[in-house]
Amino acid sequence: MSEIEWSREKTLQLINMYETKSELWDVKNSNYHLRNKKHDAWKNIATEMESDVEVIKAKVASLLSSMRREKAKMKNSTGTGKGRNEIYISKWFAFEAFKFLWDKDSVKGSINTETDEESTTDETFNNSESQCVDREPQSVVANDEIESGSVVSVGTSPQIPTAKRKIFVSPKKILPKRKCVQEDPKVSAAYDLLKKVSTTPKDECHTFGQYITTQLQKMDERTRAVTIHKINNVIFDAV
Repeated sequence: MSEIEWSREKTLQLINMYETKSELWDVKNSNYHLRNKKHDAWKNIATEMESDVEVIKAKVASLLSSMRREKAKMKNSTGTGKGRNEIYISKWFAFEAFKFLWDKDSVKGSINTETDEESTTDETFNNSESQCVDREPQSVVANDEIESGSVVSVGTSPQIPTAKRKIFVSPKKILPKRKCVQEDPKVSAAYDLLKKVSTTPKDECHTFGQYITTQLQKMDERTRAVTIHKINNVIFDAV
């Protein structure tokens, strides 16, 4: 068969077909552990795409790797002290097409280039309404000071003090009590998704998976496809 030119349309078509073959990625599917059923599923996809099974497997593995990389960027953009407007939002055209995997505990397909390295949540993007963020004015912090500055004398009635005690009052920083922020629904959904994903503990599988991903990214396309195929065969035989 002739080599496929992976246009966006062809790529999205492949992802849609992969989604329909849940025995390849859903551990709850009764055929998930049946190799012959999985082989038939890959063969059906290859036939529809007018390509070879190994080419299809390698392409899906590459796409899943790209999806994990995008998720990692999103996850790394969250953390203490970071606001929602700082979250990385993927612009990769195929990212949303893979959202059928987000409600799975792990992405494990019979191509087996995925590991238990990361968990996905069951959050999906939805149309959220504008949210209002309540903000209270910053309180004045008073510190006992003897030195001069912006000061007020202690006492409510005028009298001759025997010893002057002064309190330093830092200037008020006035903030609006209520500020409405129009948020992008995708930003809000991604923040909630990644907040849950970020609690997943890393283990040896996660670390090894990141190492493999890094090495594959250094290879040219043909070498990467061959390497992925070999990895697939090793893991496929071990399952």
